[in-house]
Amino acid sequence: MTQVDFYSPVADKLGFALRLCQKAHTRQWRVLFWFDDVVALQHCSHQLWTRQPTSFVAHSRVDELAAADSPLLLAYAGLSPDGDLPHYDVLVNFSQDTPLPFARFARLVEMVGEDEADQLRCRTRFRYYREHGYPLQHHVLGSDA
Repeated sequence: MTQVDFYSPVADKLGFALRLCQKAHTRQWRVLFWFDDVVALQHCSHQLWTRQPTSFVAHSRVDELAAADSPLLLAYAGLSPDGDLPHYDVLVNFSQDTPLPFARFARLVEMVGEDEADQLRCRTRFRYYREHGYPLQHHVLGSDA
């Protein structure tokens, strides 16, 4: 059953998620970032390409040829209509909703932002996971997250 980890508060979700990617990579886990739509996915991909060169993480979309070998995948529901993905290690949710394929993954990461609207959406997802029996952990972060 999928382990669901909530992290809060997260001011810089992409920066935090990249730190999780580095940790996952040391454990030989691969990571998938899940978005609401193609616009959010493209924005993240652009940010990944323009970050500092020392913090670059190789990545690809799940519908690209390189996906099978990429340590970081980017996806949204429209890219994987059959739900088949190259791996099921760690799913990081950048979406406002419960990600469709989360139950196939060993771990799901939910990042709770600092704004009230995001916190309310995350509480709703937390209740959903709890009501469906998923093991939950909540990690309260310091001011550097």
